[in-house]
Amino acid sequence: MGVLGLYTIYEGIIGKFSFWSMIGGVFWVFLGFHLIYRFYLMTEIVRQHDEKAMLAHSTLRQSDMN
Repeated sequence: MGVLGLYTIYEGIIGKFSFWSMIGGVFWVFLGFHLIYRFYLMTEIVRQHDEKAMLAHSTLRQSDMN
């Protein structure tokens, strides 16, 4: 979506000059980068959860062996 926004801004400047096109492009850039950041945060939360689960699992295994 960020690329769509950049293309829309480009078309608003190079193609037929249009403020509406540029405003729409800024919106798509904002939306695209916002969604990419949300996806990054979600993957970080899952990664941290997996690390905690692996640590807890390895601690349980060691206590079972003793």
